[in-house]
Amino acid sequence: MTNFVEAMRERGLIAQITHEDEFAKHCATGVRTAYIGFDPTAESLHVGHLSQVMTLSRWQKAGHRVIAVLGGGTAMVGDPTGKSEMRQMLTDQQIEYNMKRFAEQVRPLLDFSSPDRGVMVNNADWLRPLNYLSAGISV
Repeated sequence: MTNFVEAMRERGLIAQITHEDEFAKHCATGVRTAYIGFDPTAESLHVGHLSQVMTLSRWQKAGHRVIAVLGGGTAMVGDPTGKSEMRQMLTDQQIEYNMKRFAEQVRPLLDFSSPDRGVMVNNADWLRPLNYLSAGISV
């Protein structure tokens, strides 16, 4: 098991970290879980996504579990980031296609061989029952 913080620091990917000793102890006492979400607003991941996927990969190589969240639900409701322009609304078919493409691109980079190593989930699965979304998409 490698040390996640050391691996990230060696690559210049940590500018600062709070409670580093406590975090290191926490990670050393068992398998921990980290997640990153990707809204499928295009048919391909971009270089910014790669940085996040590689962070998950390093987390996994340090012996921990990952969750890749595909935003089948959040892609349907627009962009909440405060940008000056609204995200282009996509059809259910476009979102489903983009999610399948994202999944194809992420699977070779992360280990989803067992739920203990990692899982890929679709946030529409828990957003849909809230009745904010009218359609369902599955990965």
